[in-house]
Amino acid sequence: MNGKTTLIAGLLAPLLLLSNGCLDEKVKTRIFPDGSAERIIRINDPHPSRPNDFLAGGDSSWQITVNDSDRKADNYGYTARRLFREPADLMRAYDGHAGEGEAGVEVRLQRRFAWFFTYIDYRESYIFHDPYRTAPVSDFLSTDELHRYQQDEKSDSLQLNVDRWKAYTQGEYIYLALAEEIKRRNDPALPPELLALHRQTFINLFTGSLEGSGSVGRKKPGSPDSGTGARKNASARPPTSEEVEMMASKEGADSLTAWLRVILGTDAVLPLRGAIFNILSRTMAIDKKFLHPDTWTYEVEMPGLLLATNAGKVEGNSLTWSFKPDQIRVAPYVMEASSRVTNVWAFIVSGLLAVAVVVLAIRRR
Repeated sequence: MNGKTTLIAGLLAPLLLLSNGCLDEKVKTRIFPDGSAERIIRINDPHPSRPNDFLAGGDSSWQITVNDSDRKADNYGYTARRLFREPADLMRAYDGHAGEGEAGVEVRLQRRFAWFFTYIDYRESYIFHDPYRTAPVSDFLSTDELHRYQQDEKSDSLQLNVDRWKAYTQGEYIYLALAEEIKRRNDPALPPELLALHRQTFINLFTGSLEGSGSVGRKKPGSPDSGTGARKNASARPPTSEEVEMMASKEGADSLTAWLRVILGTDAVLPLRGAIFNILSRTMAIDKKFLHPDTWTYEVEMPGLLLATNAGKVEGNSLTWSFKPDQIRVAPYVMEASSRVTNVWAFIVSGLLAVAVVVLAIRRR
């Protein structure tokens, strides 16, 4: 393993650890003709971290059940259920609000009355608020490629370009923070222009390991060449996630400081080691804010006759979308459907009125 790859593994390992495991979230929404809706959220973990982050409005407005006894049961894990009596209630709960580095969910549910028919329009969007904003995804994916990626096309080249974009934006964010710190220190031995000369080399430090590979930093901490060292005592207490992040940050800071010393050719970078550690820790904290499962499965049952949808799977009035976090990161992920409900009473009333008109006409004769 060369020095660059070792450094990349040290920098990215803690971010990969944050999404360790296989957490699946299934959301089922049943929309009724009157515009009310029932939503059921299931997570295959009885005790998910920060469960309120998965529930619009917090847990006080949801009926929560937990089953951690039988993994084979359909209701295993964490289940939340809530009835929204009006479209406005659902839209208020899912208003798209989210902080930087988080994903907001916005729901639009409209009921349009047209006498004989009532039209139901459903639209739900996952919107990721990119904390880095250093490069648009359009620099790495064309409009067509972006569409294909969000449609879950299985393509190593598409995933590689997404990974490059993520690595670039993160590397650029770290570079800009480091450049600002160097400028603040105003050390004659380490002028900002010196780092600026190696800006692209610095960014390539993050994106370079992606060339010819569809994955980044997949080595587990503790493997022989990952730089963390195997755990000597198998019976010792496993480190907490916070301890693992701290160790990885320190190693990343040491590696990046040593690399900068070589590239910039000056020992003046050594006092930056503490600042670099803080920058990497801040970067990890940003990524940790985006709490997400490994996969989402959304099922929506529309009332009446289905007219249009962009769902990947359609079975009668049951629509299903399946997507992963990166499909949200690159652009808003939008789920849409429209249906038409027949107002039987309107036909009856219209028929009665028509009969009444005929009867009155006959009597006048």
